Amino acid sequence: MNLTPASMEYVKKISVVAIVLLMVAAPAFAATNDPYFARLWGLHRVGAEPAWAASKGAGVMIAVIDTGVDTNHPDLQGKLLPGYDFVSNDAVPKDEEGHGTLVAGIAGALTGNKVGIASIAPDAKILPVRVFDGTGNGNSNTVADGVNYAIKEAGDRNMRLVLNFSFVPEGPTSGSSFFADPKLELAVRSAINAGAALVIAAGNSGANQTAYDSTNAEIVVVGASDKSDNRASLSNYGAGLDILAPGIDITSTYWDKATGNSVYASAQGTSTSVPFVSGAAALLMAKGMNGKAALNKILEHRVATMTPVTACSI
Repeated sequence: MNLTPASMEYVKKISVVAIVLLMVAAPAFAATNDPYFARLWGLHRVGAEPAWAASKGAGVMIAVIDTGVDTNHPDLQGKLLPGYDFVSNDAVPKDEEGHGTLVAGIAGALTGNKVGIASIAPDAKILPVRVFDGTGNGNSNTVADGVNYAIKEAGDRNMRLVLNFSFVPEGPTSGSSFFADPKLELAVRSAINAGAALVIAAGNSGANQTAYDSTNAEIVVVGASDKSDNRASLSNYGAGLDILAPGIDITSTYWDKATGNSVYASAQGTSTSVPFVSGAAALLMAKGMNGKAALNKILEHRVATMTPVTACSI
């Protein structure tokens, strides 16, 4: 089976959109010295700055189950836990595609460091878990191994866990069948029992069917919103969709496969929407909530039209 990270169109334009976290009135964390900060309108739209006054995600691990992460990226230094590569079966989860690096930056890049971008959860740690190779190939068995590894790492480090699934199963096996693989299903259940939050991409075919339709309160399926806070035309929708988050022209850290350089890029797709919700969950979980409570808090404040969250207090 071919399984690729939720496809994205890389572009030069910079823009974004989505969940709003309305926090307590207090001095905002200084992030204006990041060169691209003014261009991160999705970050501003979600209300990240007032949110940081109450929480920056300390003590929370966001496991990026993806293509790995660029461990040399200057905007991720000190944010990455060691991680593991389940493709090469070694302890070097280096990104060979770029997708995982982009996802990691949205969720937890260094913030206020006069370099690059700012992120949703500046004090959360990123666990790079490589389950897709440089062409985006992977399978449910490898993903399950990655989930089990993240659960153990969070437990060993006494950290709360958010699992970021910015990928969509493709090929002859549907998303529902992929996630119904017994080994992956057991791993997901173990994560839920451990109090983790799971955030999954809805898909990018604009179809009335999400890649995963959750019946668990600990799992949220995220679609992409556009600049007007409406569902982006590329985003899947339907009964399985829980919430929308920024998904158009998102700027983040990136590893350029063509040059091998640590750079920044803009992208669109539900892949980029997921880490906004993962980051928001991390902010709430840092205040003592488990995954279920954090995701419920976020979902309580979505509006009926499925536009992004408009008020989530910490």
